Amino acid sequence: MTSDSKPLSPNQQALLKIRQLKQQLEEAQFASLAPIAVVSMACRFPRRSTTPELFWESLLQQTDEISEIPTDRWDLDAFHDDDPDVPGKMYARQGAFLEDLDQMDPEFFGISPREATWVDPQQRLLLEVGWEALERAGWTPAQIGDHTGIFVGWMHNDYQNESSDSFLNLNPYIATGAAGSFLCGRLAYYLGLQGPSVAVDTACSSSLVALHLAIQSLQRGDCQRALVGAVNAICSPTTNILTCKLQALSPRGHSRAFDAAADGYVRGEGCGVVTLRRLDDAERDGDSILGIIRGSAVGHNGFSSGLTAPNPQAQEKVIRQAIDQAGFQPEQIAYLEAHGTGTELGDPLEMQAAAAALSGKRTQPLLVGSVKTNIGHLEAAAGMAGLIKVLLAMQHNQIAGQLNFVDPNPHIPWDRIPVQVLTEATDWPDPTRKIAGISAFGMSGTNAHLVVEAPAHKPHAPAPPPAPQLLVVSGRHEEALQQLTADYATTIAHQKLDLADVSFTTTVGRSHFPHRCAVVASTPPEAVEKLQAASRGQATVAAQGTTRVAWQFTGQGSQFPGMGQRLYATETTFRQAIQHCDQLLQKWRGESLVDVLFAADEQIHHTHWTQPAIFAVQMGLVQLLQSWGLQPDLVFGHSVGQYAAACTAGIMSWEDGLRLISERGRLIGELPAGGSMLAVFAPVSQLQAELEASAGGGF
Repeated sequence: MTSDSKPLSPNQQALLKIRQLKQQLEEAQFASLAPIAVVSMACRFPRRSTTPELFWESLLQQTDEISEIPTDRWDLDAFHDDDPDVPGKMYARQGAFLEDLDQMDPEFFGISPREATWVDPQQRLLLEVGWEALERAGWTPAQIGDHTGIFVGWMHNDYQNESSDSFLNLNPYIATGAAGSFLCGRLAYYLGLQGPSVAVDTACSSSLVALHLAIQSLQRGDCQRALVGAVNAICSPTTNILTCKLQALSPRGHSRAFDAAADGYVRGEGCGVVTLRRLDDAERDGDSILGIIRGSAVGHNGFSSGLTAPNPQAQEKVIRQAIDQAGFQPEQIAYLEAHGTGTELGDPLEMQAAAAALSGKRTQPLLVGSVKTNIGHLEAAAGMAGLIKVLLAMQHNQIAGQLNFVDPNPHIPWDRIPVQVLTEATDWPDPTRKIAGISAFGMSGTNAHLVVEAPAHKPHAPAPPPAPQLLVVSGRHEEALQQLTADYATTIAHQKLDLADVSFTTTVGRSHFPHRCAVVASTPPEAVEKLQAASRGQATVAAQGTTRVAWQFTGQGSQFPGMGQRLYATETTFRQAIQHCDQLLQKWRGESLVDVLFAADEQIHHTHWTQPAIFAVQMGLVQLLQSWGLQPDLVFGHSVGQYAAACTAGIMSWEDGLRLISERGRLIGELPAGGSMLAVFAPVSQLQAELEASAGGGF
């Protein structure tokens, strides 16, 4: 407001305040509905689906992962009886199990061999799969710890019951090794995450409820990133016996969702983890985006026909809430990953609710499937398995069919509802916009629904010509390193990967451990060959001790015409730094740095350009190296380089450094022969003092 402006009247002030409050309310409402990006996913699902890629193969090939209960779990014959009423016995003999559930590298996670014995396999799985999800996101714990939350869905505590069956077994490790709160607590501790840490048990809906809470936490700004996981391990006959007493399990050992022969579900075990960010943040930072969560909702059955009985009206309500939050019309949901436990009466109630909520003005049937027919009911992890299945389907533009649907359940009015259960792989109806719903209904009555959309397809830029790329692989010990290099070789050989992307991820998006191997390759076949050699011990693999990194910044005399030109053309971060310096110098001096820097003449050797040019290139190099994850422990500088070193150390800003070095170069360049250097540095010293005062500290 200028001195001659009239002050606002009380009414004008009130209107201005109302306008400001409305804007704040709109911003808050937008934040509360901000879409969430799924950045990465990792899994261990039955039996050998140890990665999302293997899981997709299993789904597409319609592999039945059900098997008889393994002998390493318990003596099946000792606990089995076909009669469900026999005390202490189970009638079910089948399940869906992981291989090598008891295998883990405790040393990697800082767990002693003595303590490892008492750590619940559910914790072990979460540690391993959570670490892999971070690696797939290209995030290192050091980069994300302060503002990252972890949300874990869980349900059973078999291992603690078995571990503490005698008072003589009680020890300090049992409490931390098997308590539900330590599922998220141990992972957050190991990764150094300081955001919210929440374990959620709402029975079979735990996965999606944990996701819902993570979404709200991101939208409120409680955390900037989130790991959301869910896990289920079958370690004891106790839960199997209990679910048999409820007659919830299939006597014939198959989940037959929506089929006339549905007679219960088959228990399964596994773990899934996804990483989440607000969509705007993920897009800004160039994160990969596997899917966009547009809406989520959680609700309870309330009073119904029984404590564990489903309530179709409540299920319909929670689906509608998620769709409304997403801003979609019901008919836009092309596919529903159903809860689909495979019970004679539960399936009709779910289909009734889905049809009521999702029919809308549908011209094509709602496609429906349930992953439980493939891998069993993972209970607390079931919703996570459904989400990962949907994300994979979106990636491959194809929805995998479910198993065991032969004769439609007669209690479902198929002729009156617009639904189609998929029994074979099917293309998305609209490949340009893929939207799906995912349901999970807990036995305790807590229901959840998620609405997910595929990210918009972006055309691929033309591939650059092959150029040498650095791939860095590391492990805590030599055996792990050799196994990892073999895994990288296999992955690069069988997937269409950009070698530059692999290079960036291995160097920036990975934590680096003492045993390391580095290979340089220009093409994927060359990388595969060198990595395979490394896995056989035929490449240099050295154990690295603690090191300190120093950066030395040169002074005047290092300049030459065209310096940095190739980096300017190929590296966005470097180019942006030079352009920023150019804009500031044009503002201060009315001259273009870029014109001088890349000119063929000798202008760059004139001192008033030499010093800001060297400083700008050093600024660009520092920001480029930092974008690659490199940080110095020490910095040194000579002459011009002292200013760049000070900026790198955080003593002053790069803009202030450029102002100082620009003024310094100009004054030295104007110095007449025999002139006093004191006269030159007097104004520079004055400028430095002003900057020091404004910064509140010394240089």
